[in-house]
Amino acid sequence: MLALHAEIAEVKAGISMIQQQVVEILTQIKALGDALATVPREFPASGNKAVQNAAAADWEGLSAADIRNAAKRLNEAAAGILTAFPPGPLPSVARVAFATHLTRSADMISRSWLAQGRPTDLFPDDDFTLDYAIRSGVYASDEEEAPVEPTRQTLPWRHLVTDPDCAVFLVLGQSNAANHGGTRHTAEDAAYSFDFLRMNCYRADDPLPGASGNGGSVWSRLGSRLVEAKLFRRILFVPLAFGGTFITDWTPHHKSHKRTALALSRLRKELGMGPMPFSGVFWQQGEAEANHTRMSAEEYKAHFHDIVRDLRANGVFSPVFVALATLCEVNAHPFTNHEAVRAAQSSLPDATAGIFAGPDVDGIGLEKRYDGCHLASSGLEACCELWFEVLLQHKPLLIKA
Repeated sequence: MLALHAEIAEVKAGISMIQQQVVEILTQIKALGDALATVPREFPASGNKAVQNAAAADWEGLSAADIRNAAKRLNEAAAGILTAFPPGPLPSVARVAFATHLTRSADMISRSWLAQGRPTDLFPDDDFTLDYAIRSGVYASDEEEAPVEPTRQTLPWRHLVTDPDCAVFLVLGQSNAANHGGTRHTAEDAAYSFDFLRMNCYRADDPLPGASGNGGSVWSRLGSRLVEAKLFRRILFVPLAFGGTFITDWTPHHKSHKRTALALSRLRKELGMGPMPFSGVFWQQGEAEANHTRMSAEEYKAHFHDIVRDLRANGVFSPVFVALATLCEVNAHPFTNHEAVRAAQSSLPDATAGIFAGPDVDGIGLEKRYDGCHLASSGLEACCELWFEVLLQHKPLLIKA
């Protein structure tokens, strides 16, 4: 117990030191900021929504006050994790480690973002339309993307992102994290899904737009389960997962990374925010490498850390949960590389980096997969319950920094 108190004191001391560093850095740039404030900034008098939002949020300028407040919020979140929550199933050491991650993130904001103007916007001419997503190569095709019926009701969503009673989850991965399940599900009224392609929010009824496939999803079920259990009053998913993708597809400058980059760019500009208030990121991917590559465990880990570094550089500091996912026997495949991929996924959790173990999806047997790979109705329910147990254990960390 004394050792834990010592660790807490050390982290608090680190928080204070970072706050002092932030003040020093802001003092150094004050003169430059004052000078820049006198320079007139002109924006075209057009109806371009992206330009209007950029002007309103002054995102490219990333003011000193914005950076200071962002670092302060992360520090407060770290202190809250250490002190505000009663003892629970999550080991205290994990709370201390995650608080350390948040203080490091605050330091990154105060230093890196000021020096480099981070995060950068890869889509400066975005007009927030589906046509733009198509022209930019983000939207795959009508056959692959989840369809949206013309009668589907859109709902207000901006208030959900900052609502402390609403958990917001970003979903990355391949088909079993998308809409390729055997049966569709209609979610509870308090479970929602955000479609970054059309900038619309819907009730989380399958299929969830923003991810691939035309079938069922584990997330609509998980939303219902979380609301029913009163873990959160409301749930908002941002699904980006896409069938058949490899981990390298999600690394910067590759095709699926465009989905992540456009989604985060649009949210930042629409909300005028720096750090994104996600409660967690779900990573459920690995079947492609396990069955179609000889990728080593070290290679998989390196690619995953590239993905996480990109998320952090773009203001996503929430916990990342890594599922064990390699099983897919839908067709004959050239390699049997399950052991290497599972070894990589098992070794990724590191609380000081904000990375935690997700569920073992491989434990869902072939009898619950309608084609030997994709989850049948029973498999979707089983997967939902596995994710629910993970989130139940980590509830103290699912705060919006």
